[in-house]
Amino acid sequence: MVKNVQSRPNHLLRTARKERGWTQKNVADQIGAPLALNVTRWESGTSFPSAHYVEKLCVLFGKSARELGLLQEEYQTTEQHESAVEALVSSPGQPFPITQPMNHKPIRPTLFLIAGLIIMLVILVGSSLFYFVYARRDIPHPTPVAVSDAEATATFIAANPDPYPPHTGKFAFHDPLSKPYLWGSYNYSFGTCQFSQGSYHASVTKAAMANLCFSPDIHGGNFTFEVAMKITQGDCGGIIFRSNEPNDYSFLVCRDGYYSFSVYKGLTNSTDLVSKSSPAIVVGLDQLNVIALVANGSLFDLYVNKQKVDSIHDTSYSDGQIALAAVNSPSAGTTLTNVTYSNMKMWTM
Repeated sequence: MVKNVQSRPNHLLRTARKERGWTQKNVADQIGAPLALNVTRWESGTSFPSAHYVEKLCVLFGKSARELGLLQEEYQTTEQHESAVEALVSSPGQPFPITQPMNHKPIRPTLFLIAGLIIMLVILVGSSLFYFVYARRDIPHPTPVAVSDAEATATFIAANPDPYPPHTGKFAFHDPLSKPYLWGSYNYSFGTCQFSQGSYHASVTKAAMANLCFSPDIHGGNFTFEVAMKITQGDCGGIIFRSNEPNDYSFLVCRDGYYSFSVYKGLTNSTDLVSKSSPAIVVGLDQLNVIALVANGSLFDLYVNKQKVDSIHDTSYSDGQIALAAVNSPSAGTTLTNVTYSNMKMWTM
């Protein structure tokens, strides 16, 4: 049996936090994670932090990714090893592989001569280097100017105000979506979530289905979210939010100029709160549309290319994860939709 790679608790991360007397919320606040739930998931192994948060955690704790158990490759290797051992233990009739002994050859005297020459060369080069450095010690060197993370963060936030009414969001995330950062790569039987040619591709390969590409690190309720999208083949793309699968909201924009806002209460139980066309949408394939959503309590404002297209009121859900979607419309009979995403920005309220 192959175990889920993400089901293995991260004791190193948990120990580092407890050594400092921090709660999971303390850690989340210091690295800018939206909820303490993110840290809970990382420590329990139910999800793995993106590259963005791996870097933040390493800086916060002053440790390497390996020391915090945040090398995903090692997670996978360890799980594969455990699975292999488990399989061998559960199958006593299978022969255990035996490693052949190595052939040891005597060390020849020539090797000692070569080693001696190498040591002499290192000494000579090292002496010359020491003389060069010492003799040039009078050359002035620029003094580094330290800029605190707090100052840099404050400057960046001030330069990126929330552009959508009521303009109260605080800048939280920017992901160009050109490589793994807040989003990752996944393969499913019905579609993929992959990086290619500098953008993020969400695709679905079965009729009347949607492929949802979730960010493991973004979880919230009140925010402004903006992303650029192109439908290169098929029907629709958009944002899934406040998701606690299979319950969530969806804001979709389609290549024929229509958009919809729906609430899902189960995989097959959905209600369209709005579904109509808008002149703000650039119609056709390979056309760039910048879609945005302002979620504030029970009010949702929808934007396409900086133009407000609708306002929706609903009280079904208060928070959850965010995903980027590729959707085959049931009415169109399409079997392949591919949507490329880039330049995601998010402000939290």
